[in-house]
Amino acid sequence: NSKEEKGKDIEARRKMASRWKSHLLSGRWVIEPDFAWCQPQPFWDLPELAQASLSSELNNTGLTIIKGDANYRRLLGDRLFDHSKDAFEDVVAYFPSPMVALRSLKSELGCGMSREKCENAKKARKDWMTCGMYGVVQFVRHPIKQTAVAQAVVNQEDAFSDSHELQKVLVAIANACAEISERVAAQPTLSQSERGYTGETNESGDIQKKLDVFCDDVFEKHLIERLRVNEKSVVKAYFSEERSEKMAKSGAVKDDFVDFGASFVVVADPLDGSRNADINIPVGSIFGIYQINNNEKLEDVIFKPGRELVAAGYAHYGKATSLILVPGPNAKACEFCLDENTREFKLVKDKMTIPKRGQVYSLNDAREPDWPSGLRKYIEDVRRGDGETGQKYSARYICALTADFHRTIQEGGWCGNPRDHLRVVYECNPLAFVVRACGGRASDGERDILDIIPSVFHEKTPFFAGSAEDIDEVEKYGKSVPGGVKQTEGGGYKI
Repeated sequence: NSKEEKGKDIEARRKMASRWKSHLLSGRWVIEPDFAWCQPQPFWDLPELAQASLSSELNNTGLTIIKGDANYRRLLGDRLFDHSKDAFEDVVAYFPSPMVALRSLKSELGCGMSREKCENAKKARKDWMTCGMYGVVQFVRHPIKQTAVAQAVVNQEDAFSDSHELQKVLVAIANACAEISERVAAQPTLSQSERGYTGETNESGDIQKKLDVFCDDVFEKHLIERLRVNEKSVVKAYFSEERSEKMAKSGAVKDDFVDFGASFVVVADPLDGSRNADINIPVGSIFGIYQINNNEKLEDVIFKPGRELVAAGYAHYGKATSLILVPGPNAKACEFCLDENTREFKLVKDKMTIPKRGQVYSLNDAREPDWPSGLRKYIEDVRRGDGETGQKYSARYICALTADFHRTIQEGGWCGNPRDHLRVVYECNPLAFVVRACGGRASDGERDILDIIPSVFHEKTPFFAGSAEDIDEVEKYGKSVPGGVKQTEGGGYKI
């Protein structure tokens, strides 16, 4: 019987495939391109065990077929789209598997259809979206996934006003970090020629490793190429520590700072501490996102203070890969961890907080002979227990900014560098934005990092970040002790 039933099933599938083929050949069905993606799915709201089971099953599915507009509406969470805008033409894809949606329109949901086709249907019949005579086939070959990251953007108490667009950018960054994580894990196994230096230097004067260039290209691929729809992109430009002012743009033709109609500018250090990757020491990616205003030049966006970021975060590539996001101007910091099987980030902490005080400082003690008197006195005092807390501080230093920072925001204390060494735009502003969202602070030793207005793309600054009361104490030494805490002597260190 089972053999006979299997034969009937195969025959039924053949007949269905034949019908589908005839519909496509006749033009009654049209397969829309990959931009017709689907919104964050309501199965996120299922009980945890059911959600995990369904997610796992879908991740291992070669193709999911969704039939009927009503079913599609349920998958979209019964969202209605404003057809006075082009939003329905660009519905972002977080579905876990390749997907075909077969929909006859019987309700006001035209998402996935181009504006031109919608206008033609509207001319033919006013009730085109509800009469059942029109339909759309949507095919998503490569789902964008990262449902947990997308959901975190809209789950904030004070969600960002343009959260739909911000979702796209943060999901693209999450996918970039997932790809970089895989490459970083393989780095120690590569030959010297594969993991060596390019022979070039970046704009900051650092000799570039091949891994730096790879990670920079990965960010560009996910932010510019994969977010582009009909020659438009959500990301107007991507500015990187590894590049000059002439950055990757979405469709630049003549003018480097031409307006492409996109909403966001992304700044990043694609791989912080790349020389550590060869010896399996944690490294990271740092990024910030600005929203661009009408008629605003790109250079003016970059030269804003860090307080005007709309989102920021970093990835920490260690034994596991963590992604820390602040998904909005007033959002809390969230921590995600990469699932190595599905390559998706899972939410592990929906609110990260840093202790008001710690008992650890993190900087390179070998530079002590070149320290200014204020910094030297501060370190001597807290080591002896003569600081404000009366506790003796310890030093913890990995010499990898994201690793030291990641430990600091969880255990308290502070980390940093007293020299003009770290980039305001690509490293300091995003991390200062994150530590503020955790309840901490970042300073250059005298003023808040988020108040600095950079004057050049690769401007550098001293950087102290961590527990709010610890940073306040560092600043007191910076302002009251002659010489302060900013290091201006020395430099030219080889390692």
